[in-house]
Amino acid sequence: MTWSFNIDEAPRGKTVMVVRTVKGEEKSFDEKVIAPVWLATQCGRVIKSYWLEQTKFSPARWAGLAVNEVPVAWQDFIVPEHPNSPGSASTGAVTGWVDPPSTQTGSSDLQDATLAETNGGTRVAAGETATHFTLDDVGSGA
Repeated sequence: MTWSFNIDEAPRGKTVMVVRTVKGEEKSFDEKVIAPVWLATQCGRVIKSYWLEQTKFSPARWAGLAVNEVPVAWQDFIVPEHPNSPGSASTGAVTGWVDPPSTQTGSSDLQDATLAETNGGTRVAAGETATHFTLDDVGSGA
């Protein structure tokens, strides 16, 4: 999927007529159906959003953005497939962790030792299949 820089082309959702039974009587209602999209913001974030119509309290805008904030680009929201799902090309693959260039210290031995220590002494390289995982308590209080 590629980014589109024409924000006016982004889907805004649609309104559909639905019929519901209320107290034994059928009534028609207009219901908004959102069209989720990925938005790229000016500050470098990518968020899932949808169009919010104007109300008496707020002007029309993208959900998750400020009233006057305009996204830089958009693309259709596609739910990604989990890497371990059946039929996935990368079933069981684990990618390695790498420091961003701005935080690298130049001592790869120190980084490797720290990574191995935090992973229980096991290092899994990018593209290898992990045979086991260790989950630590992350603050449940148990």
